[in-house]
Order: sequence, then C-alpha cells, then structure tokens
Amino acid sequence: MKHKPLGIILLLSGVLCLSSCAGQQAIPPAASSMAAAAQEQGEPVTASREVFAMDTIMTIQATGVNAQEAVDAAVEEIQRLDTLLSVGNPASEVYAINQHGSGILSEDTLLLTQRSLELYNSTNGAYDMTVYPLMQLWGFTGDTPALPNDEDIHTVLSHCGSNKLQLEGNTLTLAAEQGIDFGGIAKG
Repeated sequence: MKHKPLGIILLLSGVLCLSSCAGQQAIPPAASSMAAAAQEQGEPVTASREVFAMDTIMTIQATGVNAQEAVDAAVEEIQRLDTLLSVGNPASEVYAINQHGSGILSEDTLLLTQRSLELYNSTNGAYDMTVYPLMQLWGFTGDTPALPNDEDIHTVLSHCGSNKLQLEGNTLTLAAEQGIDFGGIAKG
C-alpha cells in the first residue's frame, strides 16, 4: 500500500493539540455510544484521543460527521511515522541509517530529508538534522540526561552539519560520526 506523502503531517497539525496528560485514553463507552448515535443521524460529533508518539503526548481531536474515523486515521498515521523516523526503534529507517552510516530512503523520509536540507540552508545551519550525536551526548535520547563538558560539546559539534552529508537520489550517506534526528521537524 502506498502511503500518502509526508504532507499529511501538515494536515495533522490542524487536529493536533499538545497536552500535559500522560497515557492513551479511550472514549468512555457512554460517550462513544452517544457519538455513534449522533453520527448515524448525520450530526457532527467531536472525537478525541490521546497518544504518545515522537516523545510527545498528543491529543488528537476532530469534529464532524466522521470525527472518530478522522481521529483514528490521524493516530494511525502518527504511529506509522513515529515507527519510520524513530532514533530509538531498531525497526526504524532512521535508526538503521544512524547505525550503518547510509541507507536508501523511503518517499516520506526522502521528503523530510529534502525539507530539512532546505531549512538548514535557509537558516544558515540553525536547523540541523545531524544533531543526533549531540542529543546523545546530553543524554536526551536515553534515561540519564547529563551536562557534558565544553570539550566534548566542541568535539561532537565538529561532526555536525547537514552540509557534510550526501544525498544522491534516494540514498543518504552520513559523514563520519554523524547521526540524524528529525525531532525538530517531524511533528509538522
């Protein structure tokens, strides 16, 4: 099945609302029954669901005749992209690229990489997808954050820079000691 381009993330931003609550909640049975009855009558309903993905707790909410289907589709797409782009999931494309230093990109990851390179250039490097080793140094990718010393920061920063990686067609090759992390862009 061919997935819609990464542009769906931009559409999701219209229904995403970050929340400070944890966990994933189901709609209470009574509310779900009422929503189903209203939906059968063609009346707009509001549906919402909390999901943890991309290291963020999100509340997906939609209003309309097919609100629950829209929320379910949004959650499914968010989870698919989280699996594809995760730096910590051994099954993810990004994890494999970071482990092997190169890889063939799917359509979604290619589009995100191209957009990341555009942002890197237009911000004079302020946005840089190659910050993953720096994220590791600070412990942001694990359970033990740490305050690294200036020398270690300087060393790791010397390896960062999207201008050092190579993108040829749909093949991405990282420079030595680089890693990518789309955490700054993937949420849309």
